[in-house]
Formats: sequence, structure tokens, C-alpha cells
Amino acid sequence: MKSLSPAERRLVEKLGHVVEAGGIARIAGQIWGLLVVSSSPLNSAEIAELLQVSRGSVSNNSRLLVSLGILEPLSRPADRQTYFAPQPDGYGRVMRMAARRAHDNAGTIASAAEQIEDVDTRERIAELERFFAVWAETFDDAAGRLVYAEKGS
Repeated sequence: MKSLSPAERRLVEKLGHVVEAGGIARIAGQIWGLLVVSSSPLNSAEIAELLQVSRGSVSNNSRLLVSLGILEPLSRPADRQTYFAPQPDGYGRVMRMAARRAHDNAGTIASAAEQIEDVDTRERIAELERFFAVWAETFDDAAGRLVYAEKGS
């Protein structure tokens, strides 16, 4: 296991802040960044050592990143450790998840709006529903373009 160069360390730290700004623990972003710059999958002990954090924190945040579709857990023959690597199409998965969430939000708002009687209020709610619908369409489209680009076409 090699150590991180200063530039790699900065990238890992920056991605930690980016992810934290999105409401997820900074360490999750740092783990993601570390695996992006790593030339091979890493196990929890290696991640903890490189990031100088606890294995428990690595374990919790790695599970979160796996559940979000960003990381892929891997195993090796005759090795009980779980290794982690960026999930193929992880970025597309994140976009599709955001699209589903926006689509669900649009539906939730639409069903709540049915009970509002005031016409002006219903118009404002309809605009909010359109916002989420456009958000969902945009992320769906972007995820499709990203997958298309990953396949080299």
C-alpha cells in the first residue's frame, strides 16, 4: 500500500468537503476520494491507515457508500477481508437515485396539492411539482448520457 501524494491528499480532502456539503459525513467523501485515486481496491484497515481514522468509522461509511451504489465490496480468494473499489457506473447510479427521489417528491407534492382549495396556492404548488419533475428528467437524461459515455460510444 502506497502513501498518498500531496495532490492526492488534497483531492481526498476536497471530495470529503463536497460530500459533507451534500449532507453526508465528510469521511464518506474521503473514503470515496481515496478509492478514486487508489490503483487497486483497499480493505478497511488500509483505508483507516491512509486516512488516519478509526476502522469503525471506515466500516460505517463504507457501508453507506455501498448502499448508495458508489462503492463495490469485493473479496479475494482465501482472504476474509472485504475490499472496496468505486462501483462501475457509480456516478450514473447516484444520478438515477437523485432522479427517483425528485420523481417521488413531485408525486408527494401533487397528492398533497389535491387537498388545497385556493387556486393561487395550487398554482404555486404546481410550479413546485414541475420543478421536481424537471429535476427528475434532467438527472435521468444525464445518467443516460454518462452511461453512454462510459461505454465509449
